[in-house]
Amino acid sequence: MAASCARALSSRVALGASDLGGLKEFLSRKRGFLLSLLENPNILEHEESSHLLLAIFHLDEELEARRTLEDLPASDMCHIAGDVERAIGRLCSQRIQYVAHLKSDYPFLFSPVVRPQPLTVRGAFEVRLSVPLLAGSAPSSADST
Repeated sequence: MAASCARALSSRVALGASDLGGLKEFLSRKRGFLLSLLENPNILEHEESSHLLLAIFHLDEELEARRTLEDLPASDMCHIAGDVERAIGRLCSQRIQYVAHLKSDYPFLFSPVVRPQPLTVRGAFEVRLSVPLLAGSAPSSADST
């Protein structure tokens, strides 16, 4: 359910030529890895994963097809923004499904995956206590036996 909500979110992407250039370069560097995903039958038998890969490859092809990404008409930028939004929506949906799977089937793997929070700038891997410990109130090693 959360995954379908993520796909339905209205995420408007504001893109500039430098963003597109960086995205084009990133996708170009990852093309070999993405192609290897297409060779994996386990991934392709999941419809959502196939749709995600198709959205990413379509975006890559759109960016590669243009001689330059500078001074694109507004209509073209709008089209590319739609392609980016489609890929992001499907990627978020897949991420949510994956994290939900870990939470239910592999709880010991769930925490290390969600702590860094890849969609935020402030994500950190370190475990933080929600209530600060008072000086001298930390459990001693003798308490754990």
